[in-house]
Amino acid sequence: MIYKFIDNKGTFTVKNPGQYNLYFPLTDKAGKLLSSVSPNLAGDIKQDDEHFLTPPASIEDTRSNLLCRRDFFIRINKKTIRLSEPGQDILEAGFLYHKITKRTGPLQVEILNFIPHDIPVEIMWVRIINKSRKSLKITPTSFIPLYGRAAKNLRDHRHVSSLLNRLQLAKYGIYLKPTMVFDERGHRINKATYFCLGFEGKGIPPSGQFPTLDYFCGRGDLSQPEAIDRNIKPVTKIKAEFNGKEAAAALRFKMKILGRQKEANYFLVMGINSSGEKSIIQSFNKLNTLKKVTRKLENTKKYWQNYLSGIDFDFKDKKFNNWLRWVKFQPTLRKLFGNSFLPHFDYGKGGRGWRDLWQDALTLLLTEPGKAKKLILNNFKGVRIDGSNATIISKAGGLLSDRDNISRVWMDHGMWPYLTLRLYLNKTGDLSVLNQDVTYFRDHLLKRARERDVGFAQKDFRLRTRAGLVYKGSVLEHILIQHLTSFFNVGEHNVIRLENADWNDGLDMAAQKGESVTFSFMYAHNLKDLCGFLKELKRKQKKVTLAEELIPLLDRLGKPLKYNDCQAKQKRLAGYLERTRNI
Repeated sequence: MIYKFIDNKGTFTVKNPGQYNLYFPLTDKAGKLLSSVSPNLAGDIKQDDEHFLTPPASIEDTRSNLLCRRDFFIRINKKTIRLSEPGQDILEAGFLYHKITKRTGPLQVEILNFIPHDIPVEIMWVRIINKSRKSLKITPTSFIPLYGRAAKNLRDHRHVSSLLNRLQLAKYGIYLKPTMVFDERGHRINKATYFCLGFEGKGIPPSGQFPTLDYFCGRGDLSQPEAIDRNIKPVTKIKAEFNGKEAAAALRFKMKILGRQKEANYFLVMGINSSGEKSIIQSFNKLNTLKKVTRKLENTKKYWQNYLSGIDFDFKDKKFNNWLRWVKFQPTLRKLFGNSFLPHFDYGKGGRGWRDLWQDALTLLLTEPGKAKKLILNNFKGVRIDGSNATIISKAGGLLSDRDNISRVWMDHGMWPYLTLRLYLNKTGDLSVLNQDVTYFRDHLLKRARERDVGFAQKDFRLRTRAGLVYKGSVLEHILIQHLTSFFNVGEHNVIRLENADWNDGLDMAAQKGESVTFSFMYAHNLKDLCGFLKELKRKQKKVTLAEELIPLLDRLGKPLKYNDCQAKQKRLAGYLERTRNI
């Protein structure tokens, strides 16, 4: 085990973390700012796929890409200490902060990063302590690469989009506001301001800046920038040649005499804001002293501890209990970060998938049970009348057809909603939820994505009748449609078929020949389990209302067929899909 818990609140340490390829997530309670930070201070800071404060970072970037590091240089005489270089360090991490403590030469340094739970900015706090027997003359300089655009611009017009950069040098730091968002699907005016503001101790501003990569590196590079090695003089006013170039928040702080056992504290406040400079300053003013940052850090720790206190475990094992705290927290982090915004999860454009949606609801049943029913009912709106479903869920909870305009169906998707509903029913006994009417998802995809409705132009994505009325069906109806369409959707071995999205990276023939014994059993288990709840429901009511198009799939009520006849089952499903093509 590389980590050691040091309290009963989930706080852990790692010795010499630089030998491992680690990173840590940081975010606020609403996921408005999403960060990752590694022991060498690598990672990225972003709002969503369209707004990255620093360059997007994959797992390999955290290991070796200097342009993905938050850095801080301390000049002592003619020697430079670079804080991103790993050494005999100690990592401490908790809910929700990341701290590196290192001893480098005569200095002990702590670098603490966190995002306040209620303010979407990342704070980087550098605490320098003189451990030598004499006073030291230090000159600190920060370096935060400012990217200021969408992730795709790494390879899509990176240079052209940098020409749009416009910089403003302020008393406490730098604002980057590109003139427009370069997007060949439709260029548009940029509203976002990317910023990094800094101060020392009680609010002393930097003495100057190196606002572009060119000016910071000079004739050197990021491994040996001239601004540091040759002690280049920073600027305090913008120059015309700074605009249209890659930007940097390289803030030079005033030279300081640091006495024996004395300390100096430096702070960087970084973020993305589309409400203007006034809004940025309002946030900064809540954080512009050592005292304010310390108070905000403690409040943030308390917030996350309280968030996790709704349900607790005690197995009389400190390690296991602490580990479980992080297990409890993991679904929340995944909900906020989605599938796209950590170095190992560098795919897609944000949002969550269908399975994620129902797993979130499972967690909510434990952490915030009062919200669970509303979320479950809302999630069922993602089911299509053909038994498939929307596959992407936005951060705001919106339902989307697919990612990157790739139409896909997963054969296991229909079974997950019932597993979440079952836990809700077992915990609450609220059988009335089965009668709750919910809309269906309707988009351009028909017959489990085998056909497209080229004339589809509806914006609210709700299934309507031929008369144009929004159609609603009970939760029970949704469950039955998902399971019965899968039951009849078999291959030549009479086992439920794989669909075109199942393991398609490795089995190109899956959609034509593939079948899944595992999930066939799971669907069967769900149907058998559902019967228990229906028996209970029957004691309270004699009838349920179902769409008439569904009746042939309830074949024992009408025209039974032989379940070992795969072609007959396929034909029965085809009839249902045709009947519901235009309900």
